[in-house]
Amino acid sequence: MSNYFPGLMVGSVPFAGWSLFNVGDTFSFTASYVIGFIVLIINLPLLIIKFNYKIDRHFFTFYGPLIAGCIISFVSLFFWDYANFLQYFLSFIHLCFFVLVTYCLLQVSNIDKALNFYAAIYTFIGVLVAIIGLVDLVFVLNTGSGLGIEFNTIARTIPSDTTIGSLPRASSIFFEPGWFAHYLLINIILIMAWLLPRANMAGNKLKILSLQLSLILMLMALIATLSASAYLVLGMIILFFILNRPKPIRTLIFIMFIFFLLSLIPFPNDLPNPLAATAERFSGLLTGNHVAGESVDARSGELAAAYKIFSDTMFLGSGYGQSTYYISSATDVGTGGISSFYGILMAETGLIGLFAFVGSIFLLNYKLWRQHKIVMKNCQYRAQIIFCAQCMILAETIFLNFFSAMASATYVTSFWFALLVVGDRGGIFVNSNHPKKG
Repeated sequence: MSNYFPGLMVGSVPFAGWSLFNVGDTFSFTASYVIGFIVLIINLPLLIIKFNYKIDRHFFTFYGPLIAGCIISFVSLFFWDYANFLQYFLSFIHLCFFVLVTYCLLQVSNIDKALNFYAAIYTFIGVLVAIIGLVDLVFVLNTGSGLGIEFNTIARTIPSDTTIGSLPRASSIFFEPGWFAHYLLINIILIMAWLLPRANMAGNKLKILSLQLSLILMLMALIATLSASAYLVLGMIILFFILNRPKPIRTLIFIMFIFFLLSLIPFPNDLPNPLAATAERFSGLLTGNHVAGESVDARSGELAAAYKIFSDTMFLGSGYGQSTYYISSATDVGTGGISSFYGILMAETGLIGLFAFVGSIFLLNYKLWRQHKIVMKNCQYRAQIIFCAQCMILAETIFLNFFSAMASATYVTSFWFALLVVGDRGGIFVNSNHPKKG
């Protein structure tokens, strides 16, 4: 089939977090969401006719158990008086849309070209949003008001009652700092795990320098978000990098020492150090005292509510899409919904849905690990892409503990990225015009 429409979707992915079409609710539409819907409608008949078994079997291995768990949860609705059947169908239709859009992305015929196109656009846009975020933060610190960006500003106009209330958080053009941090994290992984090693292999000094500067800029913007979850994920990714390098213990000690020194640096105007202040965000978890408005405590409260719904329904789940209506009655701590996708599956689909999804993630990681082991000695270019996919999956599966990232069909880029790599089976990348050995 034609590569044009899936390629358009690949190019739209870097705009997935941009709520340019705020109709009714901030997360109603995004640029890539609209493009994904159009591409799905155009391509669905062709996708049914031209069924690609090589890619589809990996696709269904991952998404099949998740869909099955959500379908089975329909049975749970007949056992509870509070069941909302309409919400079940609306939630399930949304999940099907997400799955079908991912399926469209997997039909790109030239995988190498598509991934390079995606990486180039994402890096360029990532640099721009990082600059906007840092400039906006400087304006806030010096004048008390930011750049006055006209979209994605709802959460940023509401002051947060936290332990670090005196320190503003960068959110750039995004709805809130956590989404900005997530956007930066994926781009940081792309540069560290794939683009920069590839530039080093090619010996392109100008490209190496530009990527290094982009990486530093994005790391600065990430620190400025003060996102505790983003810091956690970044730490896990750095640890994963170190463990895959020679002399990991010595490198790990050195990096921990550097971060410790950075946390001691005093800031002007009596502002707290971002790294030190972020540690305070976990105070509610460590002391047992809930901090009002603190997202770390709210997330833990949501997980506690998810477990209560899970146990109250005898581990069967309350039915897909049902938890939002009843989370407030399950616990006093938390928000109006469950941010963790694992928490949602636990509360709504029970043991079947949770184990099915977690099992699929482990299986996908195993396939990536096995492919990386096979190609590492004879195709360094492909090994770098597989390693990048491994890092992205690790980051996304951790971040899903904090944000229900699957709420947007193309926001979680790591899943289709990894499935493209797994489904290729070495054919396109090995035969491409790239050096086979480092």
